[in-house]
Amino acid sequence: MKLLSASLDKAVFDEKFQINTILELDPDTGMPAKEKVSKLTVTLDKSMGGTEIGEIEFNMADFSFGEYKITRLNLIKC
Repeated sequence: MKLLSASLDKAVFDEKFQINTILELDPDTGMPAKEKVSKLTVTLDKSMGGTEIGEIEFNMADFSFGEYKITRLNLIKC
């Protein structure tokens, strides 16, 4: 759990997560044929009310097989 102060204007989370999805693949390349935009919502712990504190949209089709991709996701609606 991370405790945040209302006086902070930036918070850095070094977290890993996994998402499972279905993508339409190009038969020639085996890579995604089109973008798949998804929304990730960041919320407070349930014990703190579960309030949404921000959200981001990102393209789930932007990846390479066998490689981890580190991405900076800027929260909106904070």
